[in-house]
Formats: sequence, structure tokens, C-alpha cells
Amino acid sequence: STHLLWSSGALLLMSLVVNLKRGPWFGVVVTMVLLGLLVSRKIAVATVTLAILLLVLLAPARHRLFNLVDDFTIGGGRQTLWSMGVELITRFPLGLGSENAKYMRELDPSLPFEHPHMHNNLLNVTVEAGWLGLTIYVWWIYLAIALGFSIWHRLRGNSRLLPIHMRLLALCISCSLLGWQLAGMVEYNFGDGEVRLIALFLMGLALCLERVTPLVTQQQTNEASQ
Repeated sequence: STHLLWSSGALLLMSLVVNLKRGPWFGVVVTMVLLGLLVSRKIAVATVTLAILLLVLLAPARHRLFNLVDDFTIGGGRQTLWSMGVELITRFPLGLGSENAKYMRELDPSLPFEHPHMHNNLLNVTVEAGWLGLTIYVWWIYLAIALGFSIWHRLRGNSRLLPIHMRLLALCISCSLLGWQLAGMVEYNFGDGEVRLIALFLMGLALCLERVTPLVTQQQTNEASQ
């Protein structure tokens, strides 16, 4: 199982790098650094070291990162999309309705057809669901991310009673959801059905941990007292 875990991790890392998506890069690096600062500084140092080595050794990745400003300001890029998003929010504070961010093409028909959304979770949700929808979305995501951190913080002193992998799982879930949203600052990954399905699964798993951990703690406390 250990070999399978390392092999899967290597394949995921290769896919992440080859995909040349800067948003996921940012989300994964920040997530791993945060996880390392909370669990083991070695993870944080290894993450930063590996990221630097990949940028130094892989020209496509280095080129992709260094072209960040040019890609942002190019015609039809994120600067244009976000400016239109702000204009739509101003004109339609109640939102345009689900999957209607594509109407930004009414403002600029020259936009590339592969850009049917705002490339930003918060902005896209606001354009389609209005300010009320944004408030609900932010509150929901905050609760989902905070739940795992709460479980980890509340139970990290119970290492004698609670299996450590359950606490780490709760922490990793919250870090993953945070990385998902960080990547979503430059892309609309909330609109990606496959990504959203994984995020919903992780949220459900965190809710299960919230229900299960008190039961496990109580059971092990009873066993220890006997």
C-alpha cells in the first residue's frame, strides 16, 4: 500500500506540473506549506524546495509562470473578464441566474469562445447569484473549511485516545478545500463538475468525522477507565 501511495502521489504531481495551470500550482503549494507548518516543518521545506527545483529545471513551467502578467493583461484575458464581471455586478446586483455568466459576451463579442465564465469563483457566483448568493457561498465555504480545522484543533491533545490518522484526515480535508478555493481565485473551478464532486465528497467526509470522533473518543475513554 505504501508503494501504491507514493506512485499515486508521483502521478498526481506529474499531472499537476504538465497541466501548466498556475491556479492549481498556487493552491497546492500554499496548501502543502500550511499543512507543513501545522504538522511538520519538513513538509513545508520540501514543498518549497521541490517547487523551486521544478521551476529551475522545467522550461515550460518557468515560461508559464514568468508570463503571468502578459497573460493577465492580454485581450480576452482575466483583466478583461474581471472588469466585465464588475460591470455586470454593478448593473445586476441580484444576479443573472445560473450559468448565465456567458452573457458577458454581449458586452464584448470578441471574447474567446473558451471563456464562458469569469475565471474566478467569487466573481462568477456574484454575477450569477447576486450579492446574496455570494454571501451564502462564502459562509458555506467558510464553515466547510473551518470544520476540519476545528476537529483537528479540538482533538489534537487527545493523541492517547483518538487515532492520529483521524485528526490528520480532518486537517487535510480543510487544507484541500482551502487549496481548492485559492486556485479558484484565478479560475472557475466551482463550475467544474468533477472538481466540485470531489469537494462535496470531502465536505461530507468532514461531517462524518464530526459525528464519529466524539463516539470514538467516548468509547476509548470508557475502555481506558476499565
